[in-house]
Amino acid sequence: MAETAEVMIWTSPDRVPLVDETLKLMGPSVRPIGVGGPRLAEIDQLAQRLDCPREDDLRKLLVDRPAQFVLLASMDDASRDDVLAAVGQGSTVLALEPIASNFDQLPPVAVAVKPVAPPLGAHAPGSAQATGVQGTDTGNRTGKGRIIWVPAFEKSSGWISAAYAEQELGGVEFISVSSFGQANDCSLFARLYDAWRIILMLDDLSEQTTASLSGPLREVPEDPRGITGHLGVHTRLTNGRTAVLQVSDRAGRSGRVVQIIGDRGHLCVSEAGYRLYDAVGRCLDKSTEASQQPPSYAQLIASHWADLIDRLPTAQPPKPLRVTDDAVLACCLASLLSTRTGDPESPQKFLDLHNRV
Repeated sequence: MAETAEVMIWTSPDRVPLVDETLKLMGPSVRPIGVGGPRLAEIDQLAQRLDCPREDDLRKLLVDRPAQFVLLASMDDASRDDVLAAVGQGSTVLALEPIASNFDQLPPVAVAVKPVAPPLGAHAPGSAQATGVQGTDTGNRTGKGRIIWVPAFEKSSGWISAAYAEQELGGVEFISVSSFGQANDCSLFARLYDAWRIILMLDDLSEQTTASLSGPLREVPEDPRGITGHLGVHTRLTNGRTAVLQVSDRAGRSGRVVQIIGDRGHLCVSEAGYRLYDAVGRCLDKSTEASQQPPSYAQLIASHWADLIDRLPTAQPPKPLRVTDDAVLACCLASLLSTRTGDPESPQKFLDLHNRV
């Protein structure tokens, strides 16, 4: 039986219920040894329930007792340097939110990682060979800690079970990513970031992106951490392909769905399963009924986390990057700028500006 993994928790008040549910699902496989976040009652109460030390400084929380895992449920009052300090101490940081909201905050390449297995569509005709994220879960290149994007869609049972189906699609022509839920699971920025990760695992960097934001905001903020509501993105990919992203942090039903249409077939993948159709709509294969209740966000986190714990003894060295932080962030920032200007924007221009600095 594997040893119980120790975990430090950093959260905001609105994510406390998510942290509670996730820890319950993980059961005895993890043991909280510290709780941190802004000095607010909800976080104080979480620390009391878990009988853990309480701090409002992430670096201080980690100094006396480095943990195997850091559950980073929020970036409120946390900085990139705090996260890198955890990585430097050998912790695996489970990031539920993007570490960086601008290029100055990006972690160095040494702590970026790639999926442990080739994602669906990685070898499809015309797909990307290697673009570039704070990614999934093989570790960084320092041999110490690592940053892992959780819950990664490519770790869902639906994505994994549909791995063979790319062979039935032919040349990919259209990709759609939908990610809906509530703000107490993750931010709209996190959903946008996650959706762009999926697009970049399937294709090259977007050539042009047009986006619009609806919801409660009267003005679109410059900082992507400030967005909320419903965001639609239409993007032109390479070789005439098209992608559409739909994300919301104010939707009644949560879940992520990826649809890939090729010249020979149509694949619909949810977190729980998939359906594969031929070009005329006949169902060739499926792994679940479409009406099946999708897993909760906490269940997705716990599933990915449990998989990491199970593989700890046999973890392999990191492989070359496929999707990088700067590429995903460039797509997010181009989308956000388009919501303000109303015009198409180029992620490549953001990357070029970043690389010239």
